[in-house]
Amino acid sequence: MLVVLLSALVAGAVFAGSGAGQPSNGQKLPPPDELDISTMQAIFTGCPPGGPFPAKPPVCATQYSVHVLKAPEGAKLHYEWFIQLKLIDNEGEPEPGNPGSGANFDPTCDNAELPGGKVVEGAAGQSGVVYHWEGMNDLIWYHGDVGVYSDQPTYGCDHTKMGPVGHQGIVTLVVDDAAPGATYTPWVCQANYYGTNTGIGYEEDTDCRPESEDPGERFLVAVAWNDEITAKHMLASKHNQAGAKAEIEHSLSDLKSALGQEKRYAFPDPFWVTNLQGAIRLDDETINDVPRVGEEESALQRAIYAKDRLLADAADDDGWAPPPKPLPFFPPK
Repeated sequence: MLVVLLSALVAGAVFAGSGAGQPSNGQKLPPPDELDISTMQAIFTGCPPGGPFPAKPPVCATQYSVHVLKAPEGAKLHYEWFIQLKLIDNEGEPEPGNPGSGANFDPTCDNAELPGGKVVEGAAGQSGVVYHWEGMNDLIWYHGDVGVYSDQPTYGCDHTKMGPVGHQGIVTLVVDDAAPGATYTPWVCQANYYGTNTGIGYEEDTDCRPESEDPGERFLVAVAWNDEITAKHMLASKHNQAGAKAEIEHSLSDLKSALGQEKRYAFPDPFWVTNLQGAIRLDDETINDVPRVGEEESALQRAIYAKDRLLADAADDDGWAPPPKPLPFFPPK
């Protein structure tokens, strides 16, 4: 990634001459990317008058792609694509040049014209639902009107629900070296694109990292939740009080990492920022064992319930800011 490369160049200039390419304070320089991809490009293919049209060549559709800039030698890259349908423009904001339009969630625009799609988060017809495809280097999102496609005449999108970025949804690509060799750490890259209009994604919405490092925030929350369940069992058994405190400390560390990661995104999601901050406060309270007057629940129980709600409510988040990582969340192998 450009940011990583610039960081490495700056670090190299600052620490040049300090010996063996290491900073003078003993910290290691960030490793260079082993796998790197460009920002996502989207091209609207146009929708000529007439029809119905066959699925190929793709018309009344947007094609999404990236360029692989660097990959480990011999790596077999694996592509997974996701479309999350949800409001990403201000509600009711019209698409310029499309009279009568106004941004809104459109459950009918689920790309059913593209074979192989399946729901992997949420439920069909509900805002925030995520559809998944794999086995293709590029993704085509078909968003013509009902009756445009000859093989599925009942499928189509509602163009009155378009906003400034086009149809409302987030396209995400996750690419990794699915068959890594024994000599390097698996890497994973993710790129996001908002809507269906022709353009190039933001640099901040493309990220590559070692697959075993820096997992996504929802995975970290799940780990934190598990640590607290473990702590609860330790406290109940009365055999390992110190161990229970250590589990909560692990939980707190994971939540702080998740919050820091969310704030680094181009579009931090208010749902995650607010609730992660609340969960961190509860973990702090748990460690310090601060009781609340008139409440029978322990601090630990409140912390566990907070993570329950955070994980359960994640799929129902329908705030305006698009979550940069709909799926997946990079759990380590």
